[in-house]
Amino acid sequence: MANLEEARAMGEAAASGRELGDLFEYKLKDRVTLKKNQSALVPIAQTEIEAEKISLWNGTAGSGRPLRGLWLKNTSPLTFDGGSFSVLENEVFAGEGLTDPIKPGERRLISYATDLGLLVEAQKDSAPQHVTHVKISKGVLLQVSELHERTLYTARNQEDGSHTLVIEHPARADWRLAKGSKEPEEKAPGEYRFRLEVPAKTTASLPIEEVRTLSSNYALSDLSEDQIGVFVKQGTIAPEMAEALKKITAQKAVVAKLEEEMENRQKDIDRIVEDQGRLRENMKALRGSAEEKALLQRYTKQLDEQETQLETLRKKIQEEEARRDKANEELAKMIADLEIDTTL
Repeated sequence: MANLEEARAMGEAAASGRELGDLFEYKLKDRVTLKKNQSALVPIAQTEIEAEKISLWNGTAGSGRPLRGLWLKNTSPLTFDGGSFSVLENEVFAGEGLTDPIKPGERRLISYATDLGLLVEAQKDSAPQHVTHVKISKGVLLQVSELHERTLYTARNQEDGSHTLVIEHPARADWRLAKGSKEPEEKAPGEYRFRLEVPAKTTASLPIEEVRTLSSNYALSDLSEDQIGVFVKQGTIAPEMAEALKKITAQKAVVAKLEEEMENRQKDIDRIVEDQGRLRENMKALRGSAEEKALLQRYTKQLDEQETQLETLRKKIQEEEARRDKANEELAKMIADLEIDTTL
């Protein structure tokens, strides 16, 4: 009985294939005749392609065994249909799996069994968020900060032969690999693929550091002295920025003080106007009374005094309003003219 290699050597592909847009077809070269109650195994395609034996790990937390796999590249002109596949190692069945169609020139990573020779562990830690860049422009304070996250993959080889481990690490939106990190062998949708060589009976590790950039905007006109104090304490603004912002808050205090004084003057006016209304009602009620003349003189004098007070108060409000407007103009100019760009 012929062995497997002899059977392969005698087998000849009985079909030729061609692309049909996104589809493909195989046409048999010769007719195949089957008698009743008979079956035949017809070789559709037989060719050599590039294949690298690897171990595949796609877990990002905890520890466990990776999978045995193959990194295939279809170097033939044919499209391989999707379906099940079997892997033989030294003529011994090693495992099986499923794959999608593989087009000519396409590279595909497939797995077929558990790799009991490797043990992989993943540990993740993160650093506190820190501000790296601060900019003040057009009345806005912009703080750019970074989040750093590090994942350490450790693989222990328990066998006498070396292993090539392919680690699939998630490629997350808004995150990027930090400068100096190892470049991935390949980037697939939603994940990086890193290669790690693990010699026999040794342990190898692969650190992957990722960075996420965040930004925060603050309107200078809304910043309070307490907020600036927090920024200074946290070290998230430069000293020259702190000094400039303190001058702005001081000018804001001048504006607020003038507005407070205007409000107090207006409250005094409202009280006097209310009291005048009460006096006029009293004057109406005095008509025909014995004390009408004396009280009318008294109320009239009081109203005259109040009118003088009202005139004085309104004049002070106008003066304070002008000072307030001027202080606001100075504040707006201070904010508009402030331009600082610093890397922390």
